[in-house]
Amino acid sequence: MKNKPRFELRLWLAAWNTLLALFSIFGAIRVLPELVYVIYTHGIKYSICNNSNAFGVVGFWYEEKKHQILF
Repeated sequence: MKNKPRFELRLWLAAWNTLLALFSIFGAIRVLPELVYVIYTHGIKYSICNNSNAFGVVGFWYEEKKHQILF
């Protein structure tokens, strides 16, 4: 391993981190207004325990983000 050249991944890793950061920002822009509305109208317990949004757009983006991080 000492004789092999190292991989130059700095550019690819920076691009990957930038894309993940943008994805997180867009996800926060989409989710935070709805979360604030639900907490304001129904309370924190309802926002945690109720899963009525698990199959909508919010649920989709949440699952997509988790898949991006996992893989």
